[in-house]
Amino acid sequence: MWELIGLPIAVFVLKVVELTVSTIRTILAVSAMGKQAAVVGFIEATIGVAAIGAVVTHLGNPFAILGYAAGFSVGIVAGTKVEEWLALGLRLVQIVNPDPVVPLAAQLRSRGYRVTSLPGVGRSGAVEIGLILVRRRSLPMLLSIISTLAPRAFITVQRSERSIGGSFMSERPWWDWFRRAT
Repeated sequence: MWELIGLPIAVFVLKVVELTVSTIRTILAVSAMGKQAAVVGFIEATIGVAAIGAVVTHLGNPFAILGYAAGFSVGIVAGTKVEEWLALGLRLVQIVNPDPVVPLAAQLRSRGYRVTSLPGVGRSGAVEIGLILVRRRSLPMLLSIISTLAPRAFITVQRSERSIGGSFMSERPWWDWFRRAT
């Protein structure tokens, strides 16, 4: 009974967890969080060896192979969902505010955002350009505030690898990397 039901389920669960952890490791590595990626990679490799070992030991069991393949597919989806929930990384928000009546940078600063503002010239004349670096987790709230304050603003969002200098990011201990930004 174990080989027909238990083993395929165990392999499936191991593979789902491995792929979920793999997605997180990849995001950490891309976000220049190498130490955290290394720790997560260790966990990923350990789980992966257990999953593939169970399949190789029972190669004659097609259900174990199907459990591995299904776990791979579901693990990709689960990893994506967990990554969306964690929302790791930084985003650079660029705002072009064409409305001179709305002092957007000042209003955002009054709400605690660190905005660098620049004068600019757009198609219809003078514009206010604002640059804000935020944690990805904070992005939806910022976009909501901007759309409320300056509905005609043009906004672009880019991934930012890291922040060097300034006072945006404070040094945090390595175990605090998963802290939810507010």
